[in-house]
Amino acid sequence: MKGMVTEKHRRKPIRLKEYNYSSNGMYFITICAYEKAHIFGTVVGQGDVICAFKSLSTKRVNAIFNTPGRKIWQFRYYDRIIRKEQEHKDIWAYIDDNPFKWVDDEYYQQK
Repeated sequence: MKGMVTEKHRRKPIRLKEYNYSSNGMYFITICAYEKAHIFGTVVGQGDVICAFKSLSTKRVNAIFNTPGRKIWQFRYYDRIIRKEQEHKDIWAYIDDNPFKWVDDEYYQQK
């Protein structure tokens, strides 16, 4: 455990300094176990994992903002299997570059 804390403090920040994460938009979240450990067993139904994540995070967000019962997630989710290294690089570039393009998006609303 001690090594985990030390390693945590060596990481560079992953959030953009000037980006407002409370604004409308879509967010991609990857959750990985420490050292890629297989601690969750075999995932029989991916939907169960997504459902549990959405349920727990909704309860927490609503507790923080005192908004009981408010929906925060869309009904469905989309998954994709990344099969090739170039595809991974393209997706990574999209995730990395996309926040800077948000102001040009048709759904962008300046507050």
